[in-house]
Amino acid sequence: MRVFLFIYTFFAFLNDAFSSTSDESASLLKKPIGEFWNYELANVQNSSITISNVIIALVFLVIGLNIAKRLSIIFKRKMLELFKLNRNSASGLEKFVQYTLITLVSLTALDIANVPLSGLTFVGGALAIGIGFGSQNILNNFISGLIIMIESPIRVGDIVEIEGNIAKVSNIGARCVHLETFDNIDLMVPNSNIIQNKIINWTLNDSIMRVKLPFYISIDSDPKQALLITDHILDKNTLIDKTFDSRSFVDRIEPVGIKIDVYFYIRVGEEIDKKAIINALSLEILDKFRKSNIELAKAPTLISWKNSNSSEGY
Repeated sequence: MRVFLFIYTFFAFLNDAFSSTSDESASLLKKPIGEFWNYELANVQNSSITISNVIIALVFLVIGLNIAKRLSIIFKRKMLELFKLNRNSASGLEKFVQYTLITLVSLTALDIANVPLSGLTFVGGALAIGIGFGSQNILNNFISGLIIMIESPIRVGDIVEIEGNIAKVSNIGARCVHLETFDNIDLMVPNSNIIQNKIINWTLNDSIMRVKLPFYISIDSDPKQALLITDHILDKNTLIDKTFDSRSFVDRIEPVGIKIDVYFYIRVGEEIDKKAIINALSLEILDKFRKSNIELAKAPTLISWKNSNSSEGY
């Protein structure tokens, strides 16, 4: 506020200085500058809009928009610290505060420019008709962004899968959602796509995911011993989440071998974390099997991911 008052006072001083052109002792340069500074661009409803008004209003608008953005960020940080809000709610409040401040700054800039708001009614109506046809997608994305913030189908920090891409939500904006893939690629997805298309949110209810690791052992190997080894590995592994019970089961017996499914749970983090856990667990199982003379059958091994509350993986 002090910055605004200083700027306004400074330009008001210049306005008064350049308006006093009747002093004969003033320099010859002062008169043309004063005429330019007080040149009337338009007159709306007996309100004179001069170059000085417009310049002051533009400076106020630029600085005001910058401060509005900074204040909204500070507001979000304080909400997170004081009220322990989740990041999605705090982001929604941040956008609300930012848009409110932008509206106030814009109205104040119009008042400084001496533009009567009532005079904009006709112009605004004409612009609304023209802009309305060209801004349907923008308006659709804006409304979709409000729906996302209210319903929270996705939140900042969630791991989502959209259009075959698995990424982390880094920001929910007025026009689009900013996603960061685990390959360090930034994706900008329009908000309307989030609302209208199918999205898998792996962390909507919790951050725990189930991993299914199937493999085949030879038909001559002892499945009971194989199950004991895998269950022991699951119990001792510190990378596995212990919220749910992780176990292995015999899925089927085929001529090519005995299929065993190992189910375990992990907390969703970075993609490299998931791959590291799978890698460490697979190597340990292979090592124990070799030491126990349990042979693997020649069959394809697939890895699928499952949510702890889901019955199917991908």
